[in-house]
Amino acid sequence: MNYRLAIPNDAGLLARLNQQLIQDEGHRNAMALAELEQRMLTWLESDYQAILFERAGDPLGEEPLYR
Repeated sequence: MNYRLAIPNDAGLLARLNQQLIQDEGHRNAMALAELEQRMLTWLESDYQAILFERAGDPLGEEPLYR
């Protein structure tokens, strides 16, 4: 397993992982995937970071965003 800092190009992947978490938790967040992706992109382009965990290039998950 490897890990790396997410980059703005990862916003779509992070959005999909976030959407899956929202659904799994039964959270009431009704944001569409495009909205989640834009939110992730905005955060990654500011002072937030996320860590992606991968195995053989396949995403396993991510650590929540932090500053």
